[in-house]
Amino acid sequence: MKRVILFGLWCAISVLIVEQSLAKDNLFVEFPDQYHSTTYDLSTVQFLLPRKFSIVATIIDNPDRQRARLKVFDALDGYCKRPDGEYEAPPELFTLGPPDLPITKIVVRSYQTNFIGKYIFKDAKWYLPYKRLAYDAKGEYPTEVLYRCRDIDEMTTLEFHNKGRSEILNGYRQKQVYDCDRALMNVYTSDSLLELPMSLVRSGTGFSVYYERLCRILTGKAPYEPFPYD
Repeated sequence: MKRVILFGLWCAISVLIVEQSLAKDNLFVEFPDQYHSTTYDLSTVQFLLPRKFSIVATIIDNPDRQRARLKVFDALDGYCKRPDGEYEAPPELFTLGPPDLPITKIVVRSYQTNFIGKYIFKDAKWYLPYKRLAYDAKGEYPTEVLYRCRDIDEMTTLEFHNKGRSEILNGYRQKQVYDCDRALMNVYTSDSLLELPMSLVRSGTGFSVYYERLCRILTGKAPYEPFPYD
């Protein structure tokens, strides 16, 4: 019981120290790259152990990718009323000039039927044919733009449209956990931070960069060295 009280007191003191530091410094830590930026909100830090904490990150595309995705997203809206199949992409979607990756067709598909044989899901998607917008330098993983026409959620077409546009324009948020004493981390989609298994922080990855800097900022010490690739 005494240990629980002491740990609770330590967490409260740690949060107070962090908040005092944030009052003087920037509230955010940003990691931009050529594809997107990952921004950590330091005011969301919660200590789970003396050198283990959770924090909320927002991941948002760079301006070129964001603009291109938004253009395609709005165009895919019109394909929801079309039958399932493959369609040639219209010229106006090539916003960055002549493509330098293979041009794919717009794919419209319905799938997974319910108990009366009616399709539950329908979507339209297309891949941006530009290497500079791909998820890798070689262009082997081009950026996919997905438009959900119909889902199991009871949302109207306008609600689907607005939600999709918001995710492109505002990015998406993740709760991440870092253990600075063990080079462990994880990404969570729920509020349960102790039930899911942690993953190794691997050297040379984006997460290793986030891990090392965040641990130094929030704990004032160098973290345990990330694991090498096998």
